[in-house]
Amino acid sequence: MKRKILFLLAIGAYYTSLAQDKKFDISLKSPDAAQISKHTDMPSSTYTGISTTNIPIYNIKVDKEIFPITINYHASGVKVKEIASKVGLGWSLSIGNTSLSKQIFGEEDRGWIPNIPMAEGSFTPNDMQSNDYALAAMITGFNESNGSLDRTSTKRDTQPDIFSYSVNGISGEFHYDHTGKIIQIPYQKVKIENIFKITDDKGVVYNFIAGNSVRNMGGSVSSPESIQVTDYIIQSIVYPSGKVISFEYEPISYGYLSNYTKIFSYPVQGCQSTSGDSAQNEYSQYATYSDVLKEFILKKIIFPDGEIDFNYDNREDILNGKKISNIKIKDKNQRVIQNYLFNQSYFTSTEQIDVLNYSNQTASLMKRLKLNEVVETLENKKYQFEYNEDSPLANRFSNATDYLGFYNGQNSNTGIEYVEYANQIYGLGDNKEPNINFAKQGLLKKMKYPTGGIMEFEYENDSYHFNGYEKKINRNELFVQNSDAIQTMNTQTTLNQINFKVEFNSTVNPSDDGSGSLPVGAHFIGEILNSNNIVVKTFLITGSYDFLLPAQSGYKVRIRKSSNIPNSEYANLYLEWFNIENELKDYDKNIGGIRIKRVIKKESGNSNTLIQNYKYLSENNRTSGEYFGDKIHYYYVTASPFGVNGNSCSRLIISNSGNFNIATINGKPIAYNRVVTEIENGQTAEKYKTIDYFTNYPSSNFNNEGVSFLSYANNQYARGIINKKEFYDSSNRLLEKQDFGYDFDYKLNEQSSDYVSSTPELTVQPYVLSLISITYDAPTTFPYYKAAFNYERYSINSSWVKLKSQKTTRYFGNQSKEEISNYTYDNLYRHLNPTSLAVDFSDGSIQKTSYSYAHEKGNQLMIDKNMIGIPLETSTAQTIGVVTKTLGKTETIYPVNQSEANTKSSGLVLPLSVKSYDLQNTPSTEVTYDLYDSKGNLQQYTTKDGVPLAIIWGYNNTQPIAKIEGATYAQVSSLASAIVSTSDTDAQAGANNDETALLDALKNFKNSLPNYQITTYTYDLLIGVRSITPPSGIRENYIYDSAGRLEKVINMDGKVLKEMKYNYKN
Repeated sequence: MKRKILFLLAIGAYYTSLAQDKKFDISLKSPDAAQISKHTDMPSSTYTGISTTNIPIYNIKVDKEIFPITINYHASGVKVKEIASKVGLGWSLSIGNTSLSKQIFGEEDRGWIPNIPMAEGSFTPNDMQSNDYALAAMITGFNESNGSLDRTSTKRDTQPDIFSYSVNGISGEFHYDHTGKIIQIPYQKVKIENIFKITDDKGVVYNFIAGNSVRNMGGSVSSPESIQVTDYIIQSIVYPSGKVISFEYEPISYGYLSNYTKIFSYPVQGCQSTSGDSAQNEYSQYATYSDVLKEFILKKIIFPDGEIDFNYDNREDILNGKKISNIKIKDKNQRVIQNYLFNQSYFTSTEQIDVLNYSNQTASLMKRLKLNEVVETLENKKYQFEYNEDSPLANRFSNATDYLGFYNGQNSNTGIEYVEYANQIYGLGDNKEPNINFAKQGLLKKMKYPTGGIMEFEYENDSYHFNGYEKKINRNELFVQNSDAIQTMNTQTTLNQINFKVEFNSTVNPSDDGSGSLPVGAHFIGEILNSNNIVVKTFLITGSYDFLLPAQSGYKVRIRKSSNIPNSEYANLYLEWFNIENELKDYDKNIGGIRIKRVIKKESGNSNTLIQNYKYLSENNRTSGEYFGDKIHYYYVTASPFGVNGNSCSRLIISNSGNFNIATINGKPIAYNRVVTEIENGQTAEKYKTIDYFTNYPSSNFNNEGVSFLSYANNQYARGIINKKEFYDSSNRLLEKQDFGYDFDYKLNEQSSDYVSSTPELTVQPYVLSLISITYDAPTTFPYYKAAFNYERYSINSSWVKLKSQKTTRYFGNQSKEEISNYTYDNLYRHLNPTSLAVDFSDGSIQKTSYSYAHEKGNQLMIDKNMIGIPLETSTAQTIGVVTKTLGKTETIYPVNQSEANTKSSGLVLPLSVKSYDLQNTPSTEVTYDLYDSKGNLQQYTTKDGVPLAIIWGYNNTQPIAKIEGATYAQVSSLASAIVSTSDTDAQAGANNDETALLDALKNFKNSLPNYQITTYTYDLLIGVRSITPPSGIRENYIYDSAGRLEKVINMDGKVLKEMKYNYKN
């Protein structure tokens, strides 16, 4: 099939186009950022029904932290407009689960949104004598000297952009208030600073920089000033030890058609000027071209032990775009340790759509990058993928979509459905009903692991419970000839009026020539009669008719003769009308969307080892889904100037671009309150199940009906919060139940400059201000043109979601035991960590653990570096009856200022000692950390008994190679130069090399210090420890498999001391 669309086809006045396009000026994220954002906006969980799968590439280890590099699959479904990432459709490259991107609302924020007091009536934009009027004119670009609107001039944006971030397992959103403060949604254990530095509460710093610059062109967003930044890239990660992971990028440029918008605009009220001119129906259709002026693609990750290189090839679905072809992990000596090859092809559509002026994009619209397999070439390990491909994917600009933008196979769709507004029917009547057989196309179906194991995925449509009146618009048609008997029409409807569209044709009746002449002589008469057989409409002139009749049942239609007419003459009537069924319904409704139904895991071969079935049911066996998205019948009404005589024309706008089609920032529209996971062991035939219960709060904003702008769906942070979990055995007996209690604390909202105490849950109430009419006064006094404005507000709210309690009940036959954990927090809100945990046991005893952090201990150095989540003091007490006794207390000492850090820990904020306290609260020092090097490596510590222990670091100062008990570092460091240099040489030799020279050097080192207990270590870098030789001299050797996993431990004689077996994880 081949179709053509125009890049821009618009009919109508300038002011009207401004009003109707505003809704669709949302800027799209890059394909890669959009895929990554899915994982933060629509997280993998049973409450979303989304499963994710990841392929491990490499774990970077710095200090005790792991920074995983993976590719992740997000099984939320393939929307028609979706573009594949550089990995493949549905896949994304995850750099340690670290990301930052921006969803632009309105225009990109350049500065902060103007402050409008939240108090009702305090903003007066229509008072020409007020500052608010001047602000409104500046925001809209209104020129009061000539009545024009300058959309390309610099204006203040009034909708804050929303940033999505993820670092170290913590994710959330944030925005600016009107003074430029960063406000988190919700409040998390991170510190976010401009532009952009995120520090977790362990003091790890993530530095981001702008990652792209994009100019979107098409429709109303084609000005040169519309260059935007939507993506940010991680530049470096700095650890408290001073170690750094750094990232290198390469700039590329490319362009692609990112969106296709159809807009119908119907005048519905006030659309007639004083001169009698009337507004007309308008239609615009345009593609958006995203010109990526610069995008930085990741080329290299450099970390203390090596580097990871990323290589790219050209791709076919984005002109001049890139795809990841290869990832290489190298050690510090540039030896390739692992080499991953990405084998890719394309999902291809059979529907061809040509965009005027963009013929070079036709082929790319028909393709999406597909990841077929990932191969580690050094060990020939393969991850292979199969997808649902029973039918081709739709073209990216196809109209065959369901309510949520997924493919539904209705290839005759035009993009616009029917909409009823004020008793009138508008639109073109698309079939938007979902079809899972088409919607699942392109989704991952099967994944085969290098071990031969297989994981299979089955999907189904999302559903939610609907209880209310459901409106159904039915189109009716009837063809009547003069030879037919009188026909009765089905005109039963809930409308007040019925809109008829009629074509009357006759071989003897005159055509409409504009003169209004009636037929002369014998002719046909077309008639509509009511149920009382009274004629209510007559057709005498051949032509088209469009009219309204009062709503009633039993209308009839006929064609009769005025007198005798030869049989060779004829007449006919073609009638089209709509009726509406408004029925009270209570059922489980499908509108689109994908959820996981079943996951089947198999060992090598075809035996089923594990089946996981997911049932999204409430306790009454109905769906537990709730709908949180836009109104599925997508339209809104907006007002704009009509002429310059103070007229305001209200227009009904219908579009093919619901917000869920173009962005994920508002989350998945359907979420579940209760999900049953049934686990079936294929080998034992036993079945188990867990039941998850969730809290899901709706948004308090508009759902985008009746407002002319894209608003933010708040309260997303309050969805998917698990409040109960139950575990059942194969006999359906309840084994354990966990109940969770939370508190939504709004205190931190007070830091927003837009905070108002009467609405403590809100951080800001943004607004969209629009120009609705213009009045021209005779040019006697300035200003000559006066404007009237309207503004609409919506809410952005946030809170700190505190876990207050967890109750665990374990069942043993007819008996049960309870364990209740209660958390308390800092009442000064200096940090978000629990200050105490009290556990109530079934026997009546209570064990309370108290925690003190940098704020409680007054350590300003750690506070300045946001190291505020590290417990510096922990004490445990037990209460039995009325008697409380202390069980233990420990304290870790850190430097309190930079001077002390410079003296004692090489300028780094690292622990200096650990103390313990006896029952009389008398302290004793358990260990003292005496000496660190400049990289944060511990070189000497002293035990409680006063015995020093020195540590020698080798392999280019990355690994400890000798531990000497009883000696200070100063006593042995001069003797260690040989083992250090030999280890550096060994590091260049690669894995599984002959390390005899290093072992001999370590042996000689031990022999040179016969009075000390010495343990030595060797390594295969980027894999793990290779040997440990204790003071006894009996060496243990560590053997790894091709995946770098520890396989066994053997002694010097080859005897196996310990062996590991890795089975499929259930």
